[in-house]
Amino acid sequence: MASRRAATRRQRGFGVTGVVVAVLAVLATFALIQRQAAFQQRQVAEDQRELATVRGLLAQAEVARGSDIRLALQLSIAAHRIRPTVETRTSLYTALTSTPLTATLAGHTNHVLAVAFSPDGRTLATGSADNTAGLWDIRGPIELQEDLIDRSCAAAGGGIDRQQWNTVAPGMFYRQTC
Repeated sequence: MASRRAATRRQRGFGVTGVVVAVLAVLATFALIQRQAAFQQRQVAEDQRELATVRGLLAQAEVARGSDIRLALQLSIAAHRIRPTVETRTSLYTALTSTPLTATLAGHTNHVLAVAFSPDGRTLATGSADNTAGLWDIRGPIELQEDLIDRSCAAAGGGIDRQQWNTVAPGMFYRQTC
């Protein structure tokens, strides 16, 4: 009888141990599921913050387009560097093709007296009263799309530095724009 009681106690002990192990396994599984859910929520939140920042930059660029085209280009470039989308490319393209920057050929210090187009229509030659000649790349809008960022950076006179970035995209990791 004593051996029977001992066997019963051992079985109860194994039963309790089994229950404890099962509960721990369930808790560990639950913890892993919660961890994964938290990670996914964090990713969604970061994505939403990034999208909000891009839209804010594009809105600022739209406002600046009327008064400071260089700033508008810089803001559009920053938005495109954060998230290259159709929306950011459209903002860059619009800024480049609808502003005086793309129609002004600065460089001569006196009146331009002569102009001529190359046979392929991609280059404009100018002659000025200041005794200089200039060659200008005047590719059209379709060709412009090929190097949109480079042309935007050139037209804007450079990108946004870290200090400006912290003002226009607070909390976002700095990305060199040009």
